[in-house]
Amino acid sequence: MTERCHDVAVIGSGTVAAALQGAAIADFVLLDGVVTSSVFDDDTDTWTLSTAGGETCRARAVVDCESPCVPWTPDLLGRNEFRGVSFHAAAPDSGFDPADRRIAVIGADATAGRLVGRLIRSGGSVKVFPFPPRRVIAKPRRARHHLCRQAEVVTSPIDAVTASGIRTADGIRHDVDTIICGTGLAVPADFPDDTLLGTGGLTLRQAWRDGMEPYLGIVVHGFPNYFVLSGP
Repeated sequence: MTERCHDVAVIGSGTVAAALQGAAIADFVLLDGVVTSSVFDDDTDTWTLSTAGGETCRARAVVDCESPCVPWTPDLLGRNEFRGVSFHAAAPDSGFDPADRRIAVIGADATAGRLVGRLIRSGGSVKVFPFPPRRVIAKPRRARHHLCRQAEVVTSPIDAVTASGIRTADGIRHDVDTIICGTGLAVPADFPDDTLLGTGGLTLRQAWRDGMEPYLGIVVHGFPNYFVLSGP
């Protein structure tokens, strides 16, 4: 007997169900338990998912609401010396109020892009420090418009973080009271390689050996129809 194949398997959040139903997708399965492996089958172009409870299912597409990655912060010289507010855009401080603050955004990944409009509207000033090799993720036109109109893009590389802000390689000191890192995510060291296998048995570490390259922040090359809603 052939095992049933669903159109979509959802990992981690029943709230996605309403969106799927709104898009006229009725054949989906919700996996609320711990998913121990997701493996792509090149012959059938489907995913096989297994849970800690011993359940398995097949699906043509996967929506993962629990990113396998963790926020990645560059080990910049002096970063522990900063006396202001500092956090990663992927793990924002829920009580943070940008009003009248002098804000530095290091990197411009998808998570930072989701914050930049609010920062520019109410922050005292916003400076963006591009950080290679992570690529800037394009955001909706309105956010890009605000970024170009009001934020200052600092092109000189970061030399060090100081107690009062950031010093760039050209010797300029940028005094800020808030630093937000939009420098992407990383695969945690304890993440088993066989938890997520794409085409040809590709692992996340193999796919990102030269740096993360997600498409629109939710899709990774080599992992067909696998959508990670919370990044990278």
